[in-house]
Amino acid sequence: MKGVKSVQFTYRLTEQTQELLETFRMMVNHAIQICLEEGIRGRLNLRNRIYKEFQEKYGVVSCYPYSVSEV
Repeated sequence: MKGVKSVQFTYRLTEQTQELLETFRMMVNHAIQICLEEGIRGRLNLRNRIYKEFQEKYGVVSCYPYSVSEV
């Protein structure tokens, strides 16, 4: 059995929150597509590949490409 630590919280869905979650979803889908097309294996290789492109394309701060590569 594998234990998983998590934190449960609730939030009210606002227009800003929904936009942020949709952007993150698009980024993850794009990253998956890049991995499949380019045969990228490993989160660090993916992070190096998408870092600048995702900052420019999606207009996000640097932590988002890192988070996308972890997902």
